Amino acid sequence: MNVHLRMLAVAGFVTLSDAAASAHPGHGEPGPLHYVTDANHVVPVVMVTALILGGLYALASLRKSRGQA
Repeated sequence: MNVHLRMLAVAGFVTLSDAAASAHPGHGEPGPLHYVTDANHVVPVVMVTALILGGLYALASLRKSRGQA
């Protein structure tokens, strides 16, 4: 079961990464990482990163607490 969930998570991550990389083809942006490198996008990038890391931390804490109970 865990193997299938991990495979699904990896597939979802690859799909989202590919979609983000090709979000604006041909519009003159410097490349797929222009969101990370552009000063205008610092706040959204930090917010999304914090949400993702917070979610991962919450899941890890939940998993750890369930393992000890």
